Amino acid sequence: MLHQLISVYDRRRCDAIRNEKRTTKDVDLILPSQSQAAEITLAFSSLGMNVNLRPVPEVKITQKETVVSNADIFVGKICNGLRFSDGMRDRAELFEKMGNIDLYLLSREDIFLLKSVTDRSRDIDEMAILYRKGLKKTILFEECANQNLLDDPPYARIWEGFLLERMKELTERYGFRVPWIQELEDIAEMKVGAAIVLNKVRDSTAYIGAIEQGTGISEDELERYVAHLEGEGLISVDRGRHPHVLSLMPSKRKNLTPCGK
Repeated sequence: MLHQLISVYDRRRCDAIRNEKRTTKDVDLILPSQSQAAEITLAFSSLGMNVNLRPVPEVKITQKETVVSNADIFVGKICNGLRFSDGMRDRAELFEKMGNIDLYLLSREDIFLLKSVTDRSRDIDEMAILYRKGLKKTILFEECANQNLLDDPPYARIWEGFLLERMKELTERYGFRVPWIQELEDIAEMKVGAAIVLNKVRDSTAYIGAIEQGTGISEDELERYVAHLEGEGLISVDRGRHPHVLSLMPSKRKNLTPCGK
């Protein structure tokens, strides 16, 4: 018996429900909290399912000879990659209420992003199906930008780069014409440069001149990267000193796993 109202976010089963895959025996479930994951694990165990604990916070659950034979539970962070963000939660659609469980399906764009950061060969084929169905570029771009900030530390990975590589693979394999791929590449390149500057600041290289000499980044590019990082609230710039001095701003990471919708 479940003792609390639990919101479950399904990232894999929604493909089959929306007829974007023929069928699936695997289910990926995202839980907003550890306590809810523990409740779900106990509930599955009471139904005779085999529960195999993986490194926290991920739990693997399997059951043979059923429609669903494998279920993965993730809490907050999915496959050691993307975070379960407020945006993902808000875009999810309520699919079914089952007692104390509210089952939500992640949006098509969020499924597409999650598949873009894996190295499974079948995911590129499923991405092609999703792309043909239609995706909103603004959601993809905004969520990548959000994930960059949610990483610990921010900009540890540039998620636009992962998406770019997958989009290039889609164009090569399926001949898709992606009208926004150049824009994505420009954003990815700019943020990689910004990440280099941010790492220098983290390493106590505070003067713009020293960063320019140490990285070989041109003055114009450096100014652009600094302006971007300042706009994101990641650094502050003391322009009253010459050369200008860069400082890290205190972390303002967003709440990653709100408990319910």
